Amino acid sequence: MEKVSDLLKRYLSKFECIINLEFLRTAEQTYRDVFTFKEVDELPYILADVSQAPDTDWPQFPYNDAFTDPAKMLLNELREPFLHHQLRDYLPINLRCNYGTVIMPSLFGIPYELTDSAGKGIMSFHQCAGAAIFLCSISRNRN
Repeated sequence: MEKVSDLLKRYLSKFECIINLEFLRTAEQTYRDVFTFKEVDELPYILADVSQAPDTDWPQFPYNDAFTDPAKMLLNELREPFLHHQLRDYLPINLRCNYGTVIMPSLFGIPYELTDSAGKGIMSFHQCAGAAIFLCSISRNRN
């Protein structure tokens, strides 16, 4: 079985090979234009279904495993940007530590417990970002 550190190196290299900096610059400028109410050729959008990405080979670990292993968490969090970037939608390449809401109380010494179903049914950052873009485009069209 491949060590997680080797797996991480392999998939980071794979992601690096597909990054299109020109597209990222265009997407970033489109976001800037939308949020300053300038005309754009295409409103930014984020696809809900990424199953049509040309390459879907990316590991996905159970939430509880990723919670305790930074390399697994990094791979989990890079999966969506990897798939979306291939499809050239407007999902920004971003990362976050996915410790959920328990992380804040734990800073003050409040204990937390991971259950078997931890992480299931949680709205992802990408879903929230998509909703924000949709709402922005609606409010823009009202004016």
